[in-house]
Amino acid sequence: MRRFAPTLALVLLIPVAGCGQQSFRPFTPPEGGYTVLMPGSPSRSERDENGLRMTVYEAGRRNESYAVASAAVPPGGVDLDGAVSGLAGTVGASGTRSQGQSNNGDGWREFEIETNGGRWFYSGRVLATQGRFYTVLAAGADARLSNTRVKTFVESFRLTSGATPGPGNGSPAPAQPMTLPMTPPPPFGAPAPPFGGPALGRPSDLPPPPPPPAASLPNPAVTPFRPTPPAEKIVGHPADPTFRDEAPAGGWLVGFDVWYSKFVNNDIIGAIRPIYWVNNAYALGQVHGTPTQSGTRLVAKPGYVVGAVNVRAAIAIDAITVTFMKANGEWLDKSDSYTSERLGGAGGWPTDISGNGAPVTGIVGRKSANVSGLGLTYRAAK
Repeated sequence: MRRFAPTLALVLLIPVAGCGQQSFRPFTPPEGGYTVLMPGSPSRSERDENGLRMTVYEAGRRNESYAVASAAVPPGGVDLDGAVSGLAGTVGASGTRSQGQSNNGDGWREFEIETNGGRWFYSGRVLATQGRFYTVLAAGADARLSNTRVKTFVESFRLTSGATPGPGNGSPAPAQPMTLPMTPPPPFGAPAPPFGGPALGRPSDLPPPPPPPAASLPNPAVTPFRPTPPAEKIVGHPADPTFRDEAPAGGWLVGFDVWYSKFVNNDIIGAIRPIYWVNNAYALGQVHGTPTQSGTRLVAKPGYVVGAVNVRAAIAIDAITVTFMKANGEWLDKSDSYTSERLGGAGGWPTDISGNGAPVTGIVGRKSANVSGLGLTYRAAK
């Protein structure tokens, strides 16, 4: 079967040179799949290239622009050399250099294309892996691979599940943001997450420090609340033994410790532990599953508690995304909420679990060696 050679007309992916000296920040598309450093907030578009449906994210800074395009690999695979030579032909290259390797249809090509007698460059990588085709591209008057910004942008591209083809990319995306050197150096350093966490690394066996005293949560045990909680449900494996972990009387669920594991080549959550706020102090629940050396702690900012979770699961818990809501002692204010980053991989199917504003008291689930099912518990209406 003939391999597809997407030329992509990538010159059209980046029609503007960008404006201002935007700081580079880690970016992951809402649909997940990869992480990369981008200047500012990229725009999203969908483009058809000879029947290949590309999802493109583009951003620019002065005299340089950056894009990541991705698509499902068509039957027969893709011709990476053809993709590079097709781009070179489309933009009218006056010089091209590339290197790379492939194995069983997966692989990468790194390229630098010179146009207009050295007045404009297109540099980056094309990759094929895990059934997806990616183009990581910088364009500009100095968008050579030797340009520190371009090189760091290209090398920052990481898949969030499995190894990333390319030099130095033999592992999944790093948990912590990278710093991009520039000349002159801007005020880099990733901003603190807007939700006040998580702290990356192996979750601690000690509770997190308490929030400021003024942020003490009301005691839901002594004030009635209005919403009627929904029936409990567990998302994930249908047959493993169940567990239940709830806060002490008057407590709130305010966060999680999670440990990451692998299912085939996909990141999953191997273990989870709830974190509660009770009697003006944190308390840890039980560890459900098998802890590993990689994990994350996610805790609500002061005055907020867990109100809902989005669980990606099949026969394992692939990932969770937590929605924190403002607590007022009678119910949770769904209009005053914020959502965490996704913790885990991109596998499974997403399911929303919410108390509809009822206080969340803990978690239910299933587990064997790893946690394999997850749901929320709620305080009964009075």
